[in-house]
Amino acid sequence: MAALILPSRRVVQPQGPVEVDWGNPLARGAFVWTHNKPNTLIGSKGFAASSEQRYASSPISKQGVGRQWNRAANAGIDFGVKQVITQNDGVTVLVIAAPRSVAALKVPFSQRVASGAFTQTELVFNSQDVGGIAGATAGAVMLASYHNTGTAVIATGQLDGLPHCWVAGNGVSDGYIYRDGVEQTLTFSSRVSQLVASNQRVRIGNIADDGGTTYVHDDPLFLVVVWDRLLSRAEAKTAADN
Repeated sequence: MAALILPSRRVVQPQGPVEVDWGNPLARGAFVWTHNKPNTLIGSKGFAASSEQRYASSPISKQGVGRQWNRAANAGIDFGVKQVITQNDGVTVLVIAAPRSVAALKVPFSQRVASGAFTQTELVFNSQDVGGIAGATAGAVMLASYHNTGTAVIATGQLDGLPHCWVAGNGVSDGYIYRDGVEQTLTFSSRVSQLVASNQRVRIGNIADDGGTTYVHDDPLFLVVVWDRLLSRAEAKTAADN
């Protein structure tokens, strides 16, 4: 994330606080979550979490100390009724995480309302169930949106339990998934319809507005960046490379 977080390519561990370079064009529309400031979403307007539940310790890796949650009811970090995504033209989500390839859904980011048309957007590991966002497919990565019907970009064979950086974007005219700077072959790709609705909730580490245990991210999560826009492919590759 050198292009977004630091003024030049990161080659050593920073020795002091790392801040977002808001002067960088890549930062436009971005909201940033980091494991060392877990109750804050940093963006044009900062969001503080309503609560965090079921935190579990995470092993140290070269990416640092991740954050993960026990697979229990209401786990994750609930930011309450907030909208990180505010328009219907497109969205991009970057995640650095180490999810295992298993038949269990894991959601690092979600913005959702659990009523009406169930309007929502989430990045989901181990699923390619576009319509229901429920069925598990080990190894798949999906950026899904739903409003009466589902749309998504999906790539399979993505997970090995080691840290990787995914950048997934979908909009009204394009969609893609990058892993560690390399564009992935999509097994499914359909364009977004409606992303936002009133009273959506935002959650890190679980699907939003849900009290169950199905979607808990119980593997290390290091960084989440959500853009309230679809990045160009050049921007997405820059973010993924770094």
